[in-house]
Amino acid sequence: MKRNYWNLGMSEWLKNILFGTKTIVVRARDKVGRYVKDDKSTPENEAFTKKTVKIKPKKKAKKKTKKKTTKKK
Repeated sequence: MKRNYWNLGMSEWLKNILFGTKTIVVRARDKVGRYVKDDKSTPENEAFTKKTVKIKPKKKAKKKTKKKTTKKK
């Protein structure tokens, strides 16, 4: 198992800014793809997990240029 030692000791928002990622909370799924329900006997909620997603840079809109017309004499 590879370990990323850059992440040790960094807060969540700092990792998101440095690595260009965003942490979202999604429903947990099992191997078949069905949702996992929460086990009420444990204090931790197993129904939701955190997932890190890379942020795609926004595309810049191209500026439209007007064509120059020449006058005929």
